Amino acid sequence: MTVDGGYEHGLESGALDLVIGNWRTPPEHLRLQPLCKDDLVCLLRAQHPVKPGKLSREVYQEAGHLAVTTHNAPGLGTIDIELARNGLVRNVMTTLPYFGMAPYVLLRSNLLFTTTRALAAHYCNLLPLRIEPIPGEPRALTYYQLWHDRTHRSAAAIWLRRLVADVAKGLALNTGVPMH
Repeated sequence: MTVDGGYEHGLESGALDLVIGNWRTPPEHLRLQPLCKDDLVCLLRAQHPVKPGKLSREVYQEAGHLAVTTHNAPGLGTIDIELARNGLVRNVMTTLPYFGMAPYVLLRSNLLFTTTRALAAHYCNLLPLRIEPIPGEPRALTYYQLWHDRTHRSAAAIWLRRLVADVAKGLALNTGVPMH
């Protein structure tokens, strides 16, 4: 769903009840709950020319990358900020609007996709893909759910937030990445 003015306006106007994201600095005027943390990894096709265990800093930076761009925000996204903290830069060759499309593009290319372990592990169970660690020591991303004060006490919104939190807790248990 696209909301004019972005997710903050959508929450304020009532067009959205809840937003899930992985901002390094969530907006201060919205209510938030940390859901889970997830490690950054590199997803690539199983028969990629980069052999297992051989994804060095140089290879990572020289390779073509696939990225998902979910909005037209200026500046670096959360993943690129974390990569920069580790002295890494992606050579993004292709962008997509949806995360669910990325694994299928990887199957037919030599692109690398930097994403979270939960998403990568899910698609590795379905498709001939594999996970490689990202060079350096990237920190895990924290996922939050955000909402506006206008829905804070709503029984339906409380139910939805609890449901989302329970699902996130289950994901954290299945990936081995702790909640906090």
